[in-house]
Formats: sequence, structure tokens, C-alpha cells
Amino acid sequence: MNNTSVCVCVCLALVVYCTKSRRAERYWQKTLLQMEEMESQIREEIRKGFAELQTDMTDLTKELNRTQGIPFLEYKQFVTRTFFPKMCSDYERRLVQPMYENDPLGPRALSETHPLLQDWQSSNSMRPNLEEGITLFSTLLNNKHFLVTFVHALEQQKDFVVRDRCNLASLLTIALHGKLEYYTSIMKDLLVDLIDASASKNPKLMLRRTESVVEKMLTNWMSICMYSYLKETVGEPFFLLLCAIKQQINKGSIDAITGKARYTLNEEWLLRENIEAKPQNINVSFQGFGMDSVSVRVMNTDTICQVKEKILEAFYKNLPFSQWPREEDVDLEWFPEGRSSRILQDLDDTSVMEDGRKKLNTVFHYQIPDGASLAMSMKDKRENTLGRVKDLDTEKYVHLVLPHDELAESRKSHRHSHRKKVLPEIYLTRLLSTKGTLQKFLDDLFQAILSIPPEKPPLAVKYFFDFLEEQADKRGITDPDTLHIWKTNSLPLRFWVNILKNPQFVFDIDKTDHMDACLSVIAQAFIDACSLSDLQLGKDSPTNKLLYAKEIPEYKKRVQCYYKQIQEMAPLSEQEMNAHLAEESRRYRNEFNTNLALIEVYKYAKRYRNQVVSALDSNPTARRTQLQHKFEQVIALVEDNIYECSSEA
Repeated sequence: MNNTSVCVCVCLALVVYCTKSRRAERYWQKTLLQMEEMESQIREEIRKGFAELQTDMTDLTKELNRTQGIPFLEYKQFVTRTFFPKMCSDYERRLVQPMYENDPLGPRALSETHPLLQDWQSSNSMRPNLEEGITLFSTLLNNKHFLVTFVHALEQQKDFVVRDRCNLASLLTIALHGKLEYYTSIMKDLLVDLIDASASKNPKLMLRRTESVVEKMLTNWMSICMYSYLKETVGEPFFLLLCAIKQQINKGSIDAITGKARYTLNEEWLLRENIEAKPQNINVSFQGFGMDSVSVRVMNTDTICQVKEKILEAFYKNLPFSQWPREEDVDLEWFPEGRSSRILQDLDDTSVMEDGRKKLNTVFHYQIPDGASLAMSMKDKRENTLGRVKDLDTEKYVHLVLPHDELAESRKSHRHSHRKKVLPEIYLTRLLSTKGTLQKFLDDLFQAILSIPPEKPPLAVKYFFDFLEEQADKRGITDPDTLHIWKTNSLPLRFWVNILKNPQFVFDIDKTDHMDACLSVIAQAFIDACSLSDLQLGKDSPTNKLLYAKEIPEYKKRVQCYYKQIQEMAPLSEQEMNAHLAEESRRYRNEFNTNLALIEVYKYAKRYRNQVVSALDSNPTARRTQLQHKFEQVIALVEDNIYECSSEA
């Protein structure tokens, strides 16, 4: 009787499971069909939008002088931004210098201020034995037994948190940048320990996050090894995609305060109001710039600040963003026929009130006609302005949409969510229109990332993937899914997704919040393409996942093909890889202040001195080679207490 009951329960469970699976599959197919129908309905709109954008982008491509036209950051800037992203965010906020009086050309590029890029300065106030101690510490770090023991000792401390681990990894990468062969061998040793630890638990979770020193070391290693490939192969299609996104967003209305726009890839940044906006051209001269007047395309809904941004881009587009003036550094003057000229501002005595808020002035507000003549000039000195428009108090100011209108629309969407499984069609078609217009640029980028140029194959990728396969073989891991996940976690998700989300690591550009939101959608599509699991869409699936659902299967094939091509490449010997790494070290010799990096690593050594000493004392090899004694010598020298360390052998 009991056996019968169990069988019945199992059968019922199977029926329920199969029913739910079929229902989910039907919903998935129905959703895809609806998406295809909507894309078909707006195909002509997409075609026209792409043709218009392609014309703009063709003109842009002609202006780009391949290497000089694309504002690539120098290698040292790329490294500091990828290694220390939080530290560099403060630097980015100060990218443009304060304006100097009567400077017709505007701001100059800032000198790079990251401390690791500045020359080492020996001062008279420096403790006499400091340099000797740091030199000895450098020698210790170049001892594999010491460094591996040192890293493990620190990671065992509860207060050595993830931020410390990432910081230490990056400091070690800088300190050992001149010896990348040695750095690679240390990274591999630490990775073997990590694999051993994860293999006994769930090997598929390995390298999923960046929570250990070695995981951040791997991120840095990939960044170093992939920089040339990024610049020479992926840089141009990536930059063109960024330009295309920006131009497409600018073709419609953008709320200057909320940042929401008519054209976007991200549902959360969609302007859910039918704002009547018309494009028009204005002719602008720039006093002291040395160029004739330029025709600039603006929207009649643009604020004066938005108009200034478009004008500055027209004049400075061939210069890195760090050399552009800011909107608050310039005045914009309009010369209407038959009337005296006037300075245009976002807020002045002509601004109107709407629902208790002051409305920002626009092209339409000033009644500026198509073909109007305007002049831009540098201000004599920066005035106390309102600051960034997006930071304005929404309770006091408004541009296109009142905050409660957006809130009401959001509530309305939630209220009807049981009837509408996706965004209302009018909104979804806007996302699809933007996606379709940008599709070629995205395909070109993904193709560049997932291809292997025969003239310059990615040696580091081949070397590391072979290392992963070797480690799997040693442990009897035969599941191909595990290897796929390891490879995905080590390159696409660890390196490429980071680059896709942070173009400011690669280019000297302005990454707006809206651009960031669009790139998040693109990065998610790339993540889905690298995943082995099928994309499961249900009634609660976000529109951002839905947007590229049709393309994901094809992207998945590209990823699988890429991994297979890497596997079929001729293996690299240790000598070949070491020669390649040595060349990378030579190419960027003396780019970083390694002494400062060593001092910062030493601070961790001092903080956990007792734990490091204990770990060295417990290691037979370290004890035999007197590493504990040498470490104590370093402490004594740096702290200027040469009597602290005993002279025993």
C-alpha cells in the first residue's frame, strides 16, 4: 500500500512538472513570437533609423584616424583604472582643470595624478634605513615560498576583507610588473590551491567572484595580457558602439533632470511620455577656437545645458574628453534678427513655473528658429551656477516630466501587470527600435571579442585555458560544463564584462549615467550568451532580459565556437609564454612607482606581522632558508629600529 502511494505521488509530481514545463515553453514561444511581430511592425522605422545613424557614423569613421582619432587611454592609465577602480573614480571627477581667466582654448589636459604613476621622491625627512628595508622586502617578495606563505597568512585573518584582498593583489601586480613571468608562476601556484579548495566542494563555483587575492591577481593578469588585443582589435568596434548609442539617445528627447530618454535600451531609463520634439539645426561659432561656424543638430526640447553639450562635442570631438571645457565654463549667445543679442541660460528671469516648480529653459522656450546663429565663448571666470542639472532638486525644478507623472505611470504599469506580461507595446517598441538600430554595431563588437585574428592570436587566453584543462585532468574532472564555466569565469565575465560596463577604463570619454544603463543591458546579453543554462523567461522576467532573447542562441554558438578554436590552437610551451610575458614587461618598463607599491604592501606586512612570522615559522622551507629572520630584518630597517631584530642566523 505504501509503495502504491509513493508511486502515485511520484506520478502526480511528474505530471505537474511536465505541465508546468510545457506551459513555460509555450509562454516562451509565445513571447518570442510577439517580439518578432512587434519588430516586424517597426522594421521600416528601424531601417530608416539605422540608415540615418549609419550616415552619421560613416562621417565619424572617416574622421577617426584609427589610432589617433580614438581617444585610447595610455597603458598606465588603463592599468590604474582597472586595478584600482574606486581610487580612480575620485580622479575622474576632477578630470577637467578649473578654467583660467581669458584662456580662449579652454582647459588643458590634467597630468595623471595617481600616486603610483608619479616618480619616486627620496626626501631628507625619510628614515635613513627605509630604502634599504624596502629593497630587502622586494627581495623577499621575489621569493616564491615567502610570497605564497605571506598571501595565505593574510587571507586567514578575519579582518582582511575583500577590499584589502583586491588592493593587495593590485599592489603586488604593480610591484612585480617588471617580472611578469614570476608573477604568473605565483598566480598559478595560488590558483592550484584555490582549485584544490573548490574541487572538494562545488568546482563549478570557482572564479565566480573576486573574493580572494589570487582571483584579483587573475583579473589584473588578464587586463595586462589582453590590453594589446583590446586596443588593436576590439577598441574600434567598441568605440563606434559607444558613439552610436550616444547619437541614438540624442535623436530624441532626454529629460535633463531625470536622465530618462525616448530612445534607450534600458526600460528603467525610458521616458514614458509622448513628448513632441522636433530636430533643428543651429549655426554656432566659437570665439577664439580658430574654426568656422559649425552646424549643430539639436532638439527643440533641449535645455540650454544640453545644447551646450552638443556644441562642445561638435567642436572638441577629435580631442579626449579630459580636454573639453564643461558647460558651466562657456556662455552661449543668440543673435536674433532685428533684436539685441542675449545670453541663453537654463534658468533666468524668463523661466516659467509649472506645478509649483521652475521649468528649465529650452530651445522652444526661447523660440530659437531653425538655422539661427549663436556664438559660444569661454567665461572670464566660473560663476556660481546651479551645478549639474541632473543633481537639481526635483521638488523645485522640472524639465520634461513631473516626478509624479513618472510615478503614476509606474504604478499604472504595476496595477495592470496581471494583464500585461511585458511593457505596454508603445514602450517596448521604442526599446526594440533602439536595439534594432544599434544591432550591427553590437554584432561587430561581439564578433571582435569572440574571434581569433590569425596574425595575432590571444596567447594568454590559450595558455590559461590549457592550464585550466590540465588542472581538471589532474583531478579527474571530466564534466565539460565545469571547464566551460571555469573558462567563462576567467575571461568573458572577469575581463570582458568589466570592460563593457566601464569604457572609461579604456577611453578618455564621458560615460553618462544613461550610457551606463544601456551598457548594463549589453553586458547582460553577453553574460547570458556565455551561460550554459537556457534563458528562462516568465511573467516576471525583466524587459532587459527579453530584449536580446532572440539573439542569445546565436551568441551562445559564437562563444562555444570561440572556446573550440582556442582549444585547437597549437599549445604554448612555458618558454614561449615566458618570452611573451618578458616582452610585455619590457614594453612598459618604468611606467609605475614600484617603490610606493612596495611600501603599501609592506603596510599589510606590518599590520599582520605576528601572523606572517608564525606562518613562516610553520613552513619547513621558509624556516630552512631563514625567511622569518629576513622578514624581521625588513621590519627593523623600515621602522628604523635596527636593534629590534636579533642577529642570529
